[in-house]
Amino acid sequence: MYRLVAAICAALMVFAACGDSSGGGGDPGSAESCDDLVDAGIDLIQDVLDELSDLDLSDIEALGDEPPEALDDLETRGEELQTRADELGCTDEELQQGLIDNIDQLEADGPFAELILQGLRDDPTIFE
Repeated sequence: MYRLVAAICAALMVFAACGDSSGGGGDPGSAESCDDLVDAGIDLIQDVLDELSDLDLSDIEALGDEPPEALDDLETRGEELQTRADELGCTDEELQQGLIDNIDQLEADGPFAELILQGLRDDPTIFE
């Protein structure tokens, strides 16, 4: 299970560092600043935590080493946001620091989501 948690954290950080538009996967093209992309990255992580909140221990055990379906669209959303970050001239460092600075906005409900969030809070350098 540790490998699964680590893989999810890594996926979140890779794709969230690129951001997302406002929660729920809206249009990344609507972000007008690097701060908007940071907010969108936080929204993306929160969306995933919310989807993971429904998993219980038996659901997690059934996954084995496979990531939950909640992560399926992360790559697409991340690519769209990376494109917008490039258009806005946002640096990776600027976006990563914004995520670190705003990690306290995240909330988790449920043991699996709480485990993921605790991992992010314990080592916010994962954003770097």
